Amino acid sequence: MQTEFGRGDITDAGSTARSVAIANRPESTRVVQVCLGFQTGGTPLAVAQFSRVFGGWVIYFGDQQASRIVDSALHIPVGSGPAAAKFSWVNSRSLAGARTLLESADLIICHALFRYHIQWAADIARRNGIPLWVVPHGSLDPWVFSYRSFQKKLWMRLFGNAILSSATAVLCATRREAAKAALLGLPMNSRIVMWAAEAPVGTTPASRREEIRQKLGILPSDRVLLFLGRLHEMKRPLETIRALKLSGAENVHLMVIGGDETISAGDCRSLSSELGIAARVHVLGPLFGAEKWDHIAAADGYISLSRRENFGYTVAESLMAARPLILSPGNDLGGELENVGCGWLLKTDEEQEAADAIREFALLGIAELRASGEKGQAWARSHLSPENLNASLTGLLAETTSLRND
Repeated sequence: MQTEFGRGDITDAGSTARSVAIANRPESTRVVQVCLGFQTGGTPLAVAQFSRVFGGWVIYFGDQQASRIVDSALHIPVGSGPAAAKFSWVNSRSLAGARTLLESADLIICHALFRYHIQWAADIARRNGIPLWVVPHGSLDPWVFSYRSFQKKLWMRLFGNAILSSATAVLCATRREAAKAALLGLPMNSRIVMWAAEAPVGTTPASRREEIRQKLGILPSDRVLLFLGRLHEMKRPLETIRALKLSGAENVHLMVIGGDETISAGDCRSLSSELGIAARVHVLGPLFGAEKWDHIAAADGYISLSRRENFGYTVAESLMAARPLILSPGNDLGGELENVGCGWLLKTDEEQEAADAIREFALLGIAELRASGEKGQAWARSHLSPENLNASLTGLLAETTSLRND
């Protein structure tokens, strides 16, 4: 299956691992996922991965693109008007069929917070004694409460605290995400389940790497850092460009790959021109599939100064491609990499610290960079495989099923 989220499926091994997972779960287990509409970002990837393990239905509110992601999906249209769209309110009549589907589930998995979809699903789970897994996808990170805080804190007080406290399990993708969630002081049953990383299918030929670099005017001796993600203020692409300038590393280029959101490609180009480094900042827009992987291969390293990444699929992809990393403390996956030696794990969000890391990246020998990337790749293959994810999810399912039967 070709999707915009990567080259082929999550990984070629995924179909085999899914068959093993399905064979190991009770035949009668019916799993239904509930989530918001499918767009870009990590949540639809996680929903797709869960679907590969468990099968079952996905009920999604407000977007009609799920057929690209999962096989069995039920769309719940959101009501008209800005308030309905903002909070995912729906007409109760449109939920009749979905309610019947959800009431017949043996397990409900609900993705993301702060919207009506989880209130509705949690209420059905409670009334029918159905186990509920909640997957916050970073929604409990303190940074999330730094904007629209009144609305979110009120929602937590009215609904969220009770939902999280009563959930059979709250699934966090990393230890750091779980630690941040624990700051709320709620009696949650937090469980750490690291998502699977997409791996490149095949190897990008050296000639293709050289072709991409030559087209961008990058010399063979130059170093290339990759920014891969949405152009959103949370991801800090403009701060990344400023850190490149501040580093003084004139042999380092930055490839910026991602679609416009709160920041545009034009914003990135304008800042690069203003700083006098336009020739070394290449804003390429969104790339998918083989094109994405070829450009990862054309880079020598990956950089993310994001304020918040509870997992970071593009971090994981870069690890799988053996690229050393420069990561902000907001990248929670960095907490799993502290002893791996696969790059620079920054302690602060200060641009100067990022600039220092870029300078070190520029000066490090190519053999050392390659060795660093290979350490990260070995760790990712060991910890972020579809088989590991399947084992974690099916193990937790068996535990949940056992608790319900008791």
